[in-house]
Amino acid sequence: MKKFVLSFLLVGSLFLSAGFLDGIEAANRQLEMESRPSQNNIVGSSFANNFCKGFERGYISGYKQANNSSMNPITPICPIQPIKGFGDPQSDYEHGYTIGYRYGIAEGTR
Repeated sequence: MKKFVLSFLLVGSLFLSAGFLDGIEAANRQLEMESRPSQNNIVGSSFANNFCKGFERGYISGYKQANNSSMNPITPICPIQPIKGFGDPQSDYEHGYTIGYRYGIAEGTR
């Protein structure tokens, strides 16, 4: 009976450790995939950064002008940069500024 219990415990611990190790390997693979730069990014972080900086500045300017205030408002979260149209500026910063300005005007007149 003791041999049976010991062999059962040994086999059970092997299955548990194998499952545990599989889980660790799967987690490591997931972390490795997340740490690699994606090849499918449409908007790079530097482009989004410039767009969002422009959006923030434009929103503040538009809100102040529409609200006739000198206090800086709390800016909303930067939206995803839309695809540039025919009349849009070439610079991502200016593109963000014009969109932020429109948002700020709309919020300031509420």
